[in-house]
Amino acid sequence: MRSGPVPVITALLVLSILPAGGEGALPPAEAPSIGPEVTLSLTPSTAEADVSFTKYGNVWFSGNAEVDRLPVDRCVVTLTSSVDTGWASTCSPSILAFSTNKVQSFQVTVSVPPGTLASLTGILTVTGEASGAGFSSTSTATANVTVAPYYLLRLQCESPHMNLSTGGKGSFKVELENRGNANDSFDIVIGNAEELRNAGWAVRIVRPSIPFVGPGSSMPFYVEVEAPRSLSNGGEPASIAVMATSTGSKTPGPPQSSDIHLYVKLRGGIDDPLNRTMILVVVIAMAVAAALAWRWRRKRKGRIAEAVVEEPA
Repeated sequence: MRSGPVPVITALLVLSILPAGGEGALPPAEAPSIGPEVTLSLTPSTAEADVSFTKYGNVWFSGNAEVDRLPVDRCVVTLTSSVDTGWASTCSPSILAFSTNKVQSFQVTVSVPPGTLASLTGILTVTGEASGAGFSSTSTATANVTVAPYYLLRLQCESPHMNLSTGGKGSFKVELENRGNANDSFDIVIGNAEELRNAGWAVRIVRPSIPFVGPGSSMPFYVEVEAPRSLSNGGEPASIAVMATSTGSKTPGPPQSSDIHLYVKLRGGIDDPLNRTMILVVVIAMAVAAALAWRWRRKRKGRIAEAVVEEPA
């Protein structure tokens, strides 16, 4: 009786009955269904914010969300937005529900803070997180936010008053501050130069040889003054009108400018405090001298009269 092959056949039969994966293995779990993919888009690709020294600049983007095929049940897309510069942004609406593959629209608002430099560009990113029965996916869309330049300046002088003697020279130091958000250069003029020249004053602007002033920076310049050599104008104070105009603002217009008035008092007139004091001193001295002379003459007359009385007949 041959029994050799029997164990081999039995083993094969046993293996054919065992489930795949070994003894006790369970059937693989059902794979999750793959849902529709959502595509986001933004229009325009770049928007420019118009800010000022005190005003926020808001820009708006139109967005579209689209699913590539019909969802089995429904698909919900949650929208969020951010800007890499930290500027505030919002999506409206922030939740979209798809039961068909019809395109849905949304709007994104970006708010740029006052005084933001024109050299900055923010990258807006809108993220859509889609979810449904047994699936989830994420998609993004991006756009750029630029900042329009604005121009603003201010002139100031710590000592806007000066006293000069006839023919004397002096200078005012004036600070020009660029309060805009972009590099700028400036035209500086004396607004009443002809009037001052006719009155005998010589005035000129001395400025550093720098091509521009950066936003938030200041540039000093000097107003040099030479007084008339005579008091032909009666010693009246001179008012110097200094005006600076932004050259950057001339292109979009209207030009932005700032002015300041400087005052020069000419010593030597009757209105000068020092001269009034000197005149008063002279008047008092003359009065004292006159009083002493009158007193001396009176005493002299008295002595002469006494001498005549005492002379024998």
